[in-house]
Amino acid sequence: MSEKFIDWEEYLYVIDIVAEIINCHMYCLRPEFDKLDFVYGIPRGGLIPATILSYKFNIPVLNYISQNIITEPEKKLICVIDDILDSGKTLDKELTTLSSMGFRLFEVFTLYAKPKGLTYFLNSSWKDRNWYIRQIPDDCWIHFPYEQNCFVKDTVSVVKQPGT
Repeated sequence: MSEKFIDWEEYLYVIDIVAEIINCHMYCLRPEFDKLDFVYGIPRGGLIPATILSYKFNIPVLNYISQNIITEPEKKLICVIDDILDSGKTLDKELTTLSSMGFRLFEVFTLYAKPKGLTYFLNSSWKDRNWYIRQIPDDCWIHFPYEQNCFVKDTVSVVKQPGT
């Protein structure tokens, strides 16, 4: 199995592409959607890009707790994001749940997608809403910047007291 290490620069660049697509769709291609109400990140990998997009668009992140207390979800437009589309089953389950709760789905984004997951999605009811930014081979394992060991090593060296 091959491996791909994503650094922060690449990671943030891909999220910026998502933000540009959202802007283009909201204001050019799909003016019937006047504003996004929430961004929803598929736990765990989608939480970081969802938080970044929430700051870019000044909208809240929808989470499991808020899903249950939102009134009139059928009036709420959401954007869904995940870090990777592997098999497609997790994303399909989450979209089915959000749809059954009544939320209006704007678009679904994955930062990286594998052909196996894309094939699954092309046969799903969500096929017209799915965007991916980068495609990777099925046999590739991605290491995102927040998962890499250098993070922990740097933190430990800073916290360690001199002379210990």
